[in-house]
Amino acid sequence: MKVAISWSGGKDSCLALHRALAQGHEVAYLLTMISRKFHRSGAHGVEARVMTAQAEALGIPMVQPLFNRDTYETKFKATLARFKEQGVMGVVTGDLYLEEMRAWGDRVCREMDVTPLRPLWEQDLEGLYSEFLAAGFEAVVLSADASLMGEGWVGRRLDASFIDDLKALSGVDLMGERGEYHTLVVDGPLFHKRLEIQETGAVLRENRWFLDIRRYALKDKR
Repeated sequence: MKVAISWSGGKDSCLALHRALAQGHEVAYLLTMISRKFHRSGAHGVEARVMTAQAEALGIPMVQPLFNRDTYETKFKATLARFKEQGVMGVVTGDLYLEEMRAWGDRVCREMDVTPLRPLWEQDLEGLYSEFLAAGFEAVVLSADASLMGEGWVGRRLDASFIDDLKALSGVDLMGERGEYHTLVVDGPLFHKRLEIQETGAVLRENRWFLDIRRYALKDKR
């Protein structure tokens, strides 16, 4: 099936992309909704320019509709309508278990007459994390809930010790499905180039730590 993927740039959507391709789907577009006010992704707050670089590293076209506070769904649907004209018949998401996300996605897909695809739905969370690492993907923590996680988590690379340390925290979902933390994938088997983060800083905003990516580059893989 020719599909688009609702793309956050993080580990969940990346693993969903990996599985969708393995299942034989043709992924035609990455769809990332961008805040008109902040020029960042609506999902994880990544700068639009960083998302564009990530898409270039993957070699998959990215579409970035601009939305205001009250136009997210309208813009999302309008983009799906354009995708359908290009033969797209399904939408892949990295949803894990939140029923409200599933309900919204099912309704929108039903109204647009496309098929929702959730390759990770209700899978074992620690198993998904292990699969992500075993596949060879690399990611860093992009933001974290300051009431649950300290500044030191931001910018941290995902590895085996990361999940062990998460288990020691109270109230933190292992995959961050409720927004405890968000990630940015920088390399992996689907990447033609590596997204190299070269200069960063940590910023506290509205009780949330953010990784301020000040300088980055795309590097050829050897």
